[in-house]
Amino acid sequence: MAYIQKRDEVKELRDKIKLSPEGAYLFWGEEEYLKHHYLGELRKIVEEEGMAEFNRTVIDFQRDGTLSELKDAIDTPPIMAEHKIVEVWGLNITSLKTEDAKRLVEIVKKVSDGIILVIFARADELDISSKKSRETQVIKGLISLATVTEFPRQSENKLISWVDKLFTSQSMRISDVNIGKMIKLCDFSMTRLKSESEKIIASCKFYNLDTVPKDMVDLFVKPTAENEVYEFQEAVLKKSFREAFLILENLRQHNVEPIPIVASLSKSLNVLSAIKSSKGKKDDNEIASVTGAFPWQVKKYRPFANLWSESELKKAFELVFVCDTELKNIVSPPFVLLTNMLSQISGNEK
Repeated sequence: MAYIQKRDEVKELRDKIKLSPEGAYLFWGEEEYLKHHYLGELRKIVEEEGMAEFNRTVIDFQRDGTLSELKDAIDTPPIMAEHKIVEVWGLNITSLKTEDAKRLVEIVKKVSDGIILVIFARADELDISSKKSRETQVIKGLISLATVTEFPRQSENKLISWVDKLFTSQSMRISDVNIGKMIKLCDFSMTRLKSESEKIIASCKFYNLDTVPKDMVDLFVKPTAENEVYEFQEAVLKKSFREAFLILENLRQHNVEPIPIVASLSKSLNVLSAIKSSKGKKDDNEIASVTGAFPWQVKKYRPFANLWSESELKKAFELVFVCDTELKNIVSPPFVLLTNMLSQISGNEK
């Protein structure tokens, strides 16, 4: 199973930042906003002590960052302050060679007093269920040395409460219906929700409004192409084919690349097939590790599996495969192929 602890990791993180901030931190999960929020809390400690320009080191392994640079940063004490922060970005932990993985663990082990080390991991990087033995060892080694916090996507109820507080803090009211619409359009992203909320708040202030009009969300918050692709695949999965055709037309008008649309649908059908074939014997984490999906997606797709027979799923897979092949060989205009594919999939209901 994935690395998921039962205790409240975020509360423990807040307590540690408040009482004893030095040490190693490992942030992972899908919610980037919360990762950056708590990084900001740790940065604030260094900034408030002064000399922050000398006591903040950023090492980006996607550029030219190295383990030697990380070791030097860890070994160098804070300058004229109590704390120093070292931020590590772009470190693909599970792709490290054996010797580098061991060296990374040794470096983290030697984090001294006054040093705040924050390592950012990818959304699913600490999910050890599908990792090789060597990868699992380095992950477990880091987990034993760091304060590990997973930041998963937040539930709709939590996001409704959070967005409501953003508005009430500015003496404004917004309905739960409007917040729910924002959450869907923003694909549950807290970063985008905050940005869109700020735009709506600014507009309301300009027009001296203390309540968000019901049409303002539609006016300001537009679905991204990625979100529309997600809505398309979800409409297909729940057999809302009329909705799927409308979304497909929007994708055509927005000139969205067609091959990723088919790839996304293929992946989601694969998740649905895995759910159905497991017959309830595998949990969300197990299915996610096999299909490459996130556990929250598996949980969301479970009800849709009951809408499909095995033969319908098999036929849908075949149609998606044919469409993908024809797209790559430019047999016909792309969205003609996609429309034909969807028409045939929807015909499975007959």
